[in-house]
Amino acid sequence: MGEYLDFFNIYVMGVVETTFQLYFLAKILKRKLWSPFYFLLAIGAVIISDFVPVSTYVGFAVYILLISTCGAFAFYADFKASLLYVTLTTEIMLLCYEIVNSLMS
Repeated sequence: MGEYLDFFNIYVMGVVETTFQLYFLAKILKRKLWSPFYFLLAIGAVIISDFVPVSTYVGFAVYILLISTCGAFAFYADFKASLLYVTLTTEIMLLCYEIVNSLMS
């Protein structure tokens, strides 16, 4: 049972959070993307970030660069703007995650 919870917490919630980040990035950049591509990019980001521990600063930087390159290539946005907005949305998602995590305990 513990393995299923780990799978759910790591992969399923990671895909959901990354999908929301890409959706917010698309809205901030005022770009459109076909809906299945949100999930495909999110699955790729979660799988790649699985190799780097996200709890460290290096993991955070790798995650930001990964999502910003997805934003630059998928949304045809400027890399600097994509990097700025991805950092902003990631910080907001981490803040929301910590608030919900503290409420659950």
